[in-house]
Amino acid sequence: QTFHPSDEVSFDEGPGGRRGCLFLTPHESRVEMVVAGVRITTASLHELGLFQQPQLAGGIAHWFSGVVCDDGLRKTADQSDIVRDEQFEAMLHALRGPCETLAQRHAPTWVSPMPAGHPTADAPDLPELIEQLAPRSPISLDFLLALDPEVPLFRVTPDQPENVPSIRALADPLRLPFPVLLLTDDQAAVLVERLGRPLG
Repeated sequence: QTFHPSDEVSFDEGPGGRRGCLFLTPHESRVEMVVAGVRITTASLHELGLFQQPQLAGGIAHWFSGVVCDDGLRKTADQSDIVRDEQFEAMLHALRGPCETLAQRHAPTWVSPMPAGHPTADAPDLPELIEQLAPRSPISLDFLLALDPEVPLFRVTPDQPENVPSIRALADPLRLPFPVLLLTDDQAAVLVERLGRPLG
């Protein structure tokens, strides 16, 4: 028996949550890591476990590959890789279920090496008043939560230089008369989950 490329497991935690798909590949693990809709890197996630059964696929060792979209992951300073911190660990543990679902289609007794019941990473607190890109004034969290979902929301990270042309364009409320929030990636992920919709 061999594993067909279409034999995969998809997962979706809902608005603001993780989503993606996993499948088995021989010899190596290749997982496309996506943050905020942008592919950051291809990672070898051997932590997810090895699948090898003598009677299946010629007994060749298989690993989990696929695509994982997780806006809670932190990027390295050069934006080229994922920081392996508590958010990364939380993602690995969240993938335990999809991995077992996939592997147990072929070997019902296969168990993930990731411990069950691992706590998720602590979500960062959102301030009651959220700073905006100047010259906008701070805006309250309660106001944002009560805002009409049709009103677009934008955000930039606090460390983005204001002299970048695209940032300067956002800075003019006459050209963009909508909120432009100053949020870290972690704070943005929490706000997206609470709002149930994406930020621009």
